[in-house]
Amino acid sequence: MEKRLAIRTEDLRRALLDEEPRFVHFCGHGEGEEGLLIENLTGYPQLVKTEPLANLFKLFSGRVECVILNACYSEIQAEAISKHIPYVIGMKKAIGDQAAIKFSTGFYDAIGAGRTIEDAFEFGKNALELDNIPGELIPILKKNEKALNVTEIGSLVIEVRQKVKSYIQERCGTMRVLDMSQPVGLGDIYTDVNILETIAGRRRIGINDLLQDFDPDSESFDRRGIGKVLEKRIPGLEVVNNYPKLMVLGKPGAGKTTFLKYLAIQCIWGNFQSHRVPVFVTLKEFAEARSHPDLLKFISNLLSDYKVSFSQVNQLLSHGRF
Repeated sequence: MEKRLAIRTEDLRRALLDEEPRFVHFCGHGEGEEGLLIENLTGYPQLVKTEPLANLFKLFSGRVECVILNACYSEIQAEAISKHIPYVIGMKKAIGDQAAIKFSTGFYDAIGAGRTIEDAFEFGKNALELDNIPGELIPILKKNEKALNVTEIGSLVIEVRQKVKSYIQERCGTMRVLDMSQPVGLGDIYTDVNILETIAGRRRIGINDLLQDFDPDSESFDRRGIGKVLEKRIPGLEVVNNYPKLMVLGKPGAGKTTFLKYLAIQCIWGNFQSHRVPVFVTLKEFAEARSHPDLLKFISNLLSDYKVSFSQVNQLLSHGRF
């Protein structure tokens, strides 16, 4: 669980991007139709309008499963956000701090015990009733039946990840090293990879760049600007997060395969893009596969030994979860 205090709009957006949470819980003040109160850049209260807030969560539909707006008069925002998120909890009217805390305690007790969001909502209301705290009718649950399909995909991702975890760890957790009889653990040899976003040999250099430090008497004058890496290197994980499709190029031994195996291991451990299922496929295996299947059939055949069905592979692939 990650906690962010006195957030601004930038903090909210970055937290959603960095953490990719299933649950988002907002504690604060609501002003009904006016919006929700958060801080601005100078530290003063700022009203966030309903439509922009809903549009932000629209960008995370398929990842965020439930939003809890533990703020007064937040039913309007809950209704708008529920167009994009499967479950949203808001408050019909003002709710006291004691009631808000007690509802949250009952809700998360149930979630932690593995109960559904709908069950957890009822546990939250019941927590108020048990302690004779007024307000059990203030929380309201908004459901989006269409978005619930996304929840089913999320559950399928969790199921398949568990099934293929041993395969990924066995396949990507070690590396063969020349002159060594036993494989070496990936964690023992992996170093952080830094990547150039553009191929050095295909970059365009302006006249002003070429004339910098101009010295016709230099021994390397005939190769001015050639062979020198000028672009800033970017951490490999950051590049993968920035680009949904990526081709990594490098010389033999540069660490391409090691980097890809590292991504798969980090993914299956939940440290990187935990909403996806990692699959490691070499071009040699794919090209030499019997009957030359397409990628869908190839992955399905690969994972069939781990009780992952063709329909499950098809669902995950069509929803971009591999």
